[in-house]
Amino acid sequence: MNAKRVMVVLALGAAALLPVATAQPVLEPIGVEVTVEPQIPARLRLEGLRDGKVTFAVDVDAEGKLDDWIVIEASHSELVAPCTEAIKRWRFTPARYDSARVPARTRFTLNISQTGAVVSRTSVEMINEFMENLAGRTPDYRISRADELDRPLVALTRVSPLYGREAERSGVGGRVTVYFFVDERGHVRLPAVPAETHPYLSGIAVRAMREWKFTPPTREGRPVAVEAMQAFDFGGAGK
Repeated sequence: MNAKRVMVVLALGAAALLPVATAQPVLEPIGVEVTVEPQIPARLRLEGLRDGKVTFAVDVDAEGKLDDWIVIEASHSELVAPCTEAIKRWRFTPARYDSARVPARTRFTLNISQTGAVVSRTSVEMINEFMENLAGRTPDYRISRADELDRPLVALTRVSPLYGREAERSGVGGRVTVYFFVDERGHVRLPAVPAETHPYLSGIAVRAMREWKFTPPTREGRPVAVEAMQAFDFGGAGK
């Protein structure tokens, strides 16, 4: 995913992806305040947990509210529930685009140990390698890739973006790629576009993508969530 990179406060890092973009200038990324730490399960405490990690993708709306989230990877499956409960109680500062508050998507990793939880910078492309090399341990859970599914995703419901004639006459066009997740039920989650995408096109593409529905993805016969992308061409692009 070759998206524009930004640095987020508290060493939080990710690809800057906007569900609804506004203008072209500088993006001020999402801020996060860790107000509640995850409760480490008793079994992991007894085992002397040192290197537990859970990586999330999150949507934060323009008011700083956590709108949606999905687990990307987890070193220990027992950490998913307490980490999820913790982030739901955190305080977020919304991203700003040309000084205007906007909804945005980012990723971060919680590093869990006996001494507490730390939010760390995580590069999108490095997540899989980073987690798989965690103390020589393969993650208990990670989100699936499209090429790992039992069968390709099939769109059951498709909705085209509402592209206005005035936009086309004004020369607003091009290809927009929406990055999203498909959950175990086939629902689209956290659709977003790179920050440099034209504001008008990003808005209509993301709104349309939210309405899509897919066949529930499976891997080795089990329901899974998967990362996916969909391109839309506007104003004759791609022809």
